[in-house]
Amino acid sequence: PIEMKGSEWVLEVDFVIEAIGQIPDETVDWSAAVKVSEKGLIIADSRTGQTSNRRIYAGGDIVRGPGLVVEAVQDGKLAARAIAEALSNT
Repeated sequence: PIEMKGSEWVLEVDFVIEAIGQIPDETVDWSAAVKVSEKGLIIADSRTGQTSNRRIYAGGDIVRGPGLVVEAVQDGKLAARAIAEALSNT
């Protein structure tokens, strides 16, 4: 990577979950915020990534279990489209 001065930007968010690992962190109880499966995976719509909480989207290993990076990237793209559409309808 090459540093490009002046290219940085800030995205203000309410909450960020760092995506590291292939299995759910057993110390985190997601069920307080969204519905989870018996395996502790977050249940999300496969077309949009939207969870049982309309403001939370999820994808990748926390939804599918261990998988490929390309699948997680696709989940992110689908969720981004759904989020953009939801925001444009408000």
